[in-house]
Amino acid sequence: MWKQIIYPLLFLVIGGGNVLAQMPPNLPQRTPLVVSPSMSLMFGDFWYASGTNGSVTVSPSGVRTPGGKVFLLGGNVQQGQFEFNLLPGRIVVVRSDPMPPFQISSPNGGLINITNLLFELASGTYLERGNGYIRFRSNSGSNPLHRLYMGGTLEVDHSFPSNPGVYYNQIQLTIEAY
Repeated sequence: MWKQIIYPLLFLVIGGGNVLAQMPPNLPQRTPLVVSPSMSLMFGDFWYASGTNGSVTVSPSGVRTPGGKVFLLGGNVQQGQFEFNLLPGRIVVVRSDPMPPFQISSPNGGLINITNLLFELASGTYLERGNGYIRFRSNSGSNPLHRLYMGGTLEVDHSFPSNPGVYYNQIQLTIEAY
């Protein structure tokens, strides 16, 4: 009689302990990572007539185009580039900090608005892209390195005096991997 009570009870105790031993440990809370560019986004030198509107766009591939009454001059032009390592197969959200629109400055002290940021991924699978952010799945395989290229648009309007100069910014990105 006592065997009918003890054996099932022993089975529950040993079996329950075994289940607890097989559970994975609690993972630490993921904290966002902030990265600086390995190459800054540079819009080059340009000029616009006071009292006019226009824009300068640098694509994620580094091609610069004017809009409106903006005249392109020389100067360094390059897309922004970020490099970071991620575990394969993660869902990754990358956001610019701050989100557009925001102001940047030139070496001459001028201020101008960035209204759009675009991202292009060298490897990985896009899930969603928008102004100032990108969501993607990280590389599957053994290469943890990811390169992210950034382009943007500067908007000038009649309220800003023309201030020639090479406009650039050290935009930081916040990376969250799930």
